[in-house]
Amino acid sequence: MRKYSLMAGVAAVVFAAPAFAGDFPSKSMPVTAAPDPSWTGFYIGVNGGYGWGKDGFDSPLDLSTTITSPSPPTAISGLSAKGTLFGGHAGYNWQGGRWVGGLEADLDWANIRGTANRFADTFDGITFIQGNSTKFDALGTLRARLGLLVTPDLLVYGTGGGAAGHTTSSATFGNNLFPIFESFTAGQTQFGWSAGAGVEGKLTALGLSNLTLRVEYLHYGFLTASTPFVTGGNGIAFSPFSSLSGFTLNHQMNVDVVRAGLTWQFTSAPGRY
Repeated sequence: MRKYSLMAGVAAVVFAAPAFAGDFPSKSMPVTAAPDPSWTGFYIGVNGGYGWGKDGFDSPLDLSTTITSPSPPTAISGLSAKGTLFGGHAGYNWQGGRWVGGLEADLDWANIRGTANRFADTFDGITFIQGNSTKFDALGTLRARLGLLVTPDLLVYGTGGGAAGHTTSSATFGNNLFPIFESFTAGQTQFGWSAGAGVEGKLTALGLSNLTLRVEYLHYGFLTASTPFVTGGNGIAFSPFSSLSGFTLNHQMNVDVVRAGLTWQFTSAPGRY
C-alpha cells in the first residue's frame, strides 16, 4: 500500500513542476540583431576607367576659305576623342534609414584624345592638309550623391553637380611636300556640369566592412568656350596661312566616362537598415 502511495506522490510532483516553473523569471538572455553597417562618415578612394567624347568647334582657318581650285574642301567642324583616365575621390556620407546622401569631389588625370584631318588637291599635284586635335588632360567634379540601400551593404545612387576640365588643342596646316608649315597649340580650362549614376557595395563578406567597390557612369557637359591660338607657324612664303599670327576656335565639348573605384570609409558608428 505504501508503495502505491509513494508512486502517486512522485507523479503529482512531476506533473505540477511545469506550472510552478512559469512563476519564475527566465534566466536566458534576449537575442538582439547585430547592427547594420553604417555609411555615415568621411571617405577617400581611387578610381580609373575609360572615356569618350566629342569636341564640336568652328574652324575659321579652314582650307575652304583659301583654296578654291579645283574645289574647296569641307571645313572641320568637330572630332571624336577616346582614352583612359585615373585619379581619386573623397567625400562625406549621411545615412538616414535606407537613404544615403552626401557630397563628393574627384579629380582624374586623363588621356582622352582625338584628331581630325581635311585634304584638298590643288595645282601641280600638291595636296594641302588641315589637322585639328583635342586632348582632355584632366577632369574634375564637385557633386551631390543620393542613393538607396538595396541591402545594408549595397547602395544604388544618382549624382550630379559642377565639372571642370583642362584641354590641349592644336591646329596644323601643311601639304604633301611640307607636312606641317603652320602649327598652333593652346591649353584651356573648361567649366560645365556633370551627372550620372552608380552602384557601390561594402566588401563585408571579405571581412572588410570599411572598404567598398563601386562602378559608375558620368557625363560631363562643358559650356561653350573660346580657345585663342596666339603662336603661329614658321611662315613659309607659299603657305596659305603664312601671314597669320593666331586665331580662335569656339569649342562645345562633352565627355562620357565609365570607371571603377575602391573607397575606404571612416564610418562614425553602426547604423540601422
